Amino acid sequence: MQAAVKPGDYVNQVKLTTSTPSDIDQGNGAGLVVEPRPSLVLAVAAATGQVTTGSLATYVISVSNVGSAVAKGVAISVSLAPGFLYSSTTAYEGNSIRVSSIDPPANSLLPLWSSWDVPGAANGGPGLLRLTFAARVLPAVAPGLYNLTAAVTSIKDVPAQTIGNTAPVAVGKSTRVPITMTVAPTAPYAPQNGTVTYVITVENDSTDAAQAVTVTDTLPQGFSFKSTNGVVINGKNAGSRLQPAAGSATPQWGPFIIPAGGFNGATLVITFTANVNGASLGPHPNVVSGNSSNAQITGGSDQSPVTITAT
Repeated sequence: MQAAVKPGDYVNQVKLTTSTPSDIDQGNGAGLVVEPRPSLVLAVAAATGQVTTGSLATYVISVSNVGSAVAKGVAISVSLAPGFLYSSTTAYEGNSIRVSSIDPPANSLLPLWSSWDVPGAANGGPGLLRLTFAARVLPAVAPGLYNLTAAVTSIKDVPAQTIGNTAPVAVGKSTRVPITMTVAPTAPYAPQNGTVTYVITVENDSTDAAQAVTVTDTLPQGFSFKSTNGVVINGKNAGSRLQPAAGSATPQWGPFIIPAGGFNGATLVITFTANVNGASLGPHPNVVSGNSSNAQITGGSDQSPVTITAT
């Protein structure tokens, strides 16, 4: 039996009365045992009610145990709105004890955290587990109001709870188009006095075109531009008014208009070859950057730099 009283032994006594002056056998009371039980309360809130596309939405999930026993193996899960992707967990709070560490992978649509033992209420306060996490709002998300669904489960004595259409966040359109850039060599090794071919990828995931985009590659020391092999936007050849000069250490292309890509993304791909002129042996990172009249461009460097070998 679960009741809002302290655990222990209780007697349920039925009392009978009558309007006539006669004795009534009250009988024996029924013995009851109230066992300790956990009782969880789930709450979810958005830390900020308004965000813009391409930014982060922050949420706070609280699980309170108002019962009289520890809630074992508590796990929290969330179903994010379309166009929202889990980014990171920024805080864990409360007096709960984590018994296993399962955290969501980046870019998850259905983040799951597990698991904790949440203590029962004591000294007038509930046991508490509170976590704060951030979700990335993709650039292609249309302006509007977005909710999420959260759930809490336990391995024993606690029924699963789900709260739907909660923690509303109003998404507005960003004033800048977010653009990402990457660069990578097509082969992991290159000889001294040889050549390296690079592929630059520029992606527009927003619902607006990126205007007047220029791309600059800052080659490693001892490298120089040789030739452009191809410029393609969404699979179609594109022209570049800026033509890098042979021997340049900072080749530049553009300006381009990269159309709106939405969730699928629109891409500009530049393939070019560089000469290796006396570069030292070992890895040599390459860096790419860009500018635009209406876009915020995030540059990058190759994750696996080309390694120069003696032969």
